[in-house]
Amino acid sequence: MSQFSLKDYQSLIEYQKIGNLAVQKAQEENRRLGIPNWYSIDDVIISDMQLQEIAKKQKLSIKS
Repeated sequence: MSQFSLKDYQSLIEYQKIGNLAVQKAQEENRRLGIPNWYSIDDVIISDMQLQEIAKKQKLSIKS
């Protein structure tokens, strides 16, 4: 059983919020500079640029 107090959990949540905002800012900056962001989706490493290409191809195949 965990020995964390409510205050500990609240601190952890606050730290996670700060981290998430920092990551979001870095991703936006990368996009602005044309640098890909990399993700692991179902154990496959893929960039957001690759995801955009896949989405474009799927849209084209749906219209055809």
